[in-house]
Amino acid sequence: GDVLRAHIAGPREQVLAALRAVEGVVDVAEDGGGSDTEVVYTVTAVSGEEVHDRVARCVVDGGFRLKELRNLDLTLEDIFLHLTTETEEEVKV
Repeated sequence: GDVLRAHIAGPREQVLAALRAVEGVVDVAEDGGGSDTEVVYTVTAVSGEEVHDRVARCVVDGGFRLKELRNLDLTLEDIFLHLTTETEEEVKV
């Protein structure tokens, strides 16, 4: 699918819930860094869905501040690393 990088200022849990509710979004993950009120998220959407505008609207409608929103062009290696890292974390739990 399409992947976006969203740098958003707002309460972490509220932002996560709002992003996950956007039509076409299949996954939202924190990208590390930031603080409790300002976080970078990786948003994965269904291929072909135009979620860029929906994500921006969701952030504004939620009363959050959008600091950055851009498409990420992931390589196959990036996808592999993301998937294998996720699997290892799930196994630890």
